[in-house]
Amino acid sequence: MRMRIFNKSDMDSIKKYLKSIGITQIYLAEALNISRPTLDLYIDLYEKQKIIPKERYNIIFQKLFDEKIDDKDEFLRRLDISKTLLNRDERLSTSGLDALAADYISDIHDMLIETAKTDWDEQVYKFILLLLGSYKKNAILYYIMTYFVDLNLDTDPDGYDEDKKLYYSNLFNLFNEMKNHRIEFNEEKYGEFLKRKFEISQQKKCRNEETLNKLKDILELKIKDLDSKGIELSTDKIIEYLINGKG
Repeated sequence: MRMRIFNKSDMDSIKKYLKSIGITQIYLAEALNISRPTLDLYIDLYEKQKIIPKERYNIIFQKLFDEKIDDKDEFLRRLDISKTLLNRDERLSTSGLDALAADYISDIHDMLIETAKTDWDEQVYKFILLLLGSYKKNAILYYIMTYFVDLNLDTDPDGYDEDKKLYYSNLFNLFNEMKNHRIEFNEEKYGEFLKRKFEISQQKKCRNEETLNKLKDILELKIKDLDSKGIELSTDKIIEYLINGKG
């Protein structure tokens, strides 16, 4: 385990270290896009071996200060990497997320952009949106997803719970038969598929109608309230109210 460069009995050790390699605290604060008081707070927390509230900054401080970097150029190189991550998080609106989640979102974003440059498949993009919106509510969809993750990545089977084992055994059998062309068209099951597809479509239609009715009721109340005060609500104001709940 790497040892931090500071001495717990010397609460100014990071600041002294920065001075020793010619890095000002103002420069560091600006590079990390935080104020001087915030930098002082983060330094104080880190030297006391407490957790910095924002995880990304906790990781950055580890990269910069968990080991002594005598070379200023190396320190600046690591600082530039940190600045790139912070700028990326700001650009993708992931600053408030778990750092690992932010990294995955960045990777997914870059891959989506790259695939969109060539012959992208709309159905794949639709599936990604469906997956993100439904995997927490749909166990089958969730385990199909984890099945391919665990099958293709280096995960430990000893950590699989009974639900995973149940789904994986059946999914492997199904996909294996499909792979080896041991399945045939089943007209009855296809009919059940179409029936279920129609049911899902109707359920979505009902949910959308309920949402529209709720929005209509809220908007009518807002218009009546403003009308009673002699205020006429323009179309732009209606849109603003629907988006921001203000008007």
